[in-house]
Amino acid sequence: MKLFLTAIFAILFTTINAQELIYVKADAAGDGTSWQSAADLQTALDLATEGAHIWVAKGTHLPTEGNDRSASFIVDKNIKIYGGFNGNETSISQRDARINKTILSGEIASDKVEDNSYTVVTIEGASADMVLDGFTITAGMADGSTLPGTASRCGGAIFNDGQSQSSNPIIRNCIFQDNIAREGGAVYNLGLNGESSPTLSNCTFKGNQADLDGGAIYNNAANGNSNLKLVDCTFKDNVAGYGAGIYSNTKGGDSKLDLNGCIFQDNMAYMWGGGIFGNEKSGFEVAMDDCSFANNYPTDINKEITVGHVDTSKSRGAK
Repeated sequence: MKLFLTAIFAILFTTINAQELIYVKADAAGDGTSWQSAADLQTALDLATEGAHIWVAKGTHLPTEGNDRSASFIVDKNIKIYGGFNGNETSISQRDARINKTILSGEIASDKVEDNSYTVVTIEGASADMVLDGFTITAGMADGSTLPGTASRCGGAIFNDGQSQSSNPIIRNCIFQDNIAREGGAVYNLGLNGESSPTLSNCTFKGNQADLDGGAIYNNAANGNSNLKLVDCTFKDNVAGYGAGIYSNTKGGDSKLDLNGCIFQDNMAYMWGGGIFGNEKSGFEVAMDDCSFANNYPTDINKEITVGHVDTSKSRGAK
């Protein structure tokens, strides 16, 4: 029995130590093996292998030191990225994201918004084993004149690419603020001919803007799926033509929104759906539990034109 227990502990110890851990500080130039030799975030993402954990210290992190607007933090592996560290912790339980503000910013060239990064973070082909937790993502400016569904015009903060694949990451404890795009001011979920169905919890979307649709979030489920789950998220002061909070394109596909404990307040759509808008009755569903709506213009959910099925029985204020 003693030999058996020893073998078990040895296996567990080996597994724990085999987990890759990379340390990141703003403007660092190390190899990421410790806080003292921390790497910058872009280097850490390049070095990381499947299953790695990245700990990111407080400060402002930019996707490039130059002025290349197409530069973005590329996450194309199933890794876990945590912000909110002071830069001396030995356990993840010691971090405090509220005090140690960890900012991913598109403000790369000058103070002018016109030369900001198109998209701050690009996620490609993620599973639920990919986690982004504890960041403020701001100053993305996806105003490109490229085709719809491309990162230079979609998703100022995050472009989640599930086109002809699946990309279903977990995003927690993040603030999306003051991002701009033509579609999906903060987050663009591309499920075209594939699936892009992230889960977001305890996230705040504030002051994001889409010149066209989806002030905070745009779900592109065309000929695919973009089934978004939101838990304890807040949408405030977001602006768009249609769907200032959330816009779902369900042409030929499915977009089912599962909202629990979410707040939509003071969002403005120039046309319809201050809170939520879906462009097709077929394939579009909304289920809400303990959600609230207040002062969204001109409507909270544009039922008359767009909604296939909306369950508001457990929510407050939806109209």
